[in-house]
Formats: sequence, C-alpha cells, structure tokens
Amino acid sequence: MSNGNQYSDMSAEEQLTPTTRRENERRNIFEDVVAEENVFQFVGSTKGHTTTARSVIAKAYATQCLGDASETIIQQISKDRIGIAAKKQPPHQQQLTKPFDGPGRTVAQ
Repeated sequence: MSNGNQYSDMSAEEQLTPTTRRENERRNIFEDVVAEENVFQFVGSTKGHTTTARSVIAKAYATQCLGDASETIIQQISKDRIGIAAKKQPPHQQQLTKPFDGPGRTVAQ
C-alpha cells in the first residue's frame, strides 16, 4: 500500500514526466531579476524551455514579461510599449525643450 504523500516534493509535471526527459530538458533559471525604471524586459524562452525565476522586481514604468512566448509576440509587446512608455515618463526624463513653430517662436505654453 502506498502513501498518498510520496510525491509531495515533486510537482504534478515532474510526477508525470519520465526521469530521462527531465534530465535532458533544457532549463532556464533566473534569480534576483530587476527591471530598472522605464525598460522592457523579457525573462523566459522563445523555444518552449522550462523557465524558473525567483526574486523578480520591476521598478516604475517597467514592462516585464515572464514565461514562454514567440519572437513575434515579444516584438509586438515591445512595439506596443513604446507609445505607452513615452507618455508615462517621469518628469525628469520628459523632453525639456519647448516646441517651436517656425524660426524661434514658442508655441503656447
């Protein structure tokens, strides 16, 4: 008779996956991942490899994606983020020059 807790240290995937496959499987392991302010960061795989991440931090205005995604999806998220990030820049990073109309006339402030 088997104990129902014999697999308590293993995930459901590990219980169902043959040992030889787990040993040969490529894994990406990340620790202490930080996305600084106003950056796009992808942590994962575009080829379906298992990814493990722990202690993940995203600072202000950062876009951080974790997991498995295709190159096309990552590129689309990056393109979509460009417009959003430009609008949400902190005041110290926004354009400091005033727009001009013609030779040196300041547009309404």
